[in-house]
Amino acid sequence: MNILTFNWHAPYVCMLARLPHQFLVVEPEIAPGRLKRWEQFMRPLPSNARLVTPDEAGQVLDSREWIWLSHIISRT
Repeated sequence: MNILTFNWHAPYVCMLARLPHQFLVVEPEIAPGRLKRWEQFMRPLPSNARLVTPDEAGQVLDSREWIWLSHIISRT
């Protein structure tokens, strides 16, 4: 299975990546022209995951070969 998700919470993404699937991790735009980057010093990117930009993610979703897993962390 191919899963596209977002870099909102690296520990969660790392736990998901324990599953035997391929992951694309979108580095989302948090301000104009500014992406939320994967923080290697917190956790290394899992070997079955690859970072992509929002534009690359759109192209992947158009291929219909990926499942989109969205999660939102609320700070309220």
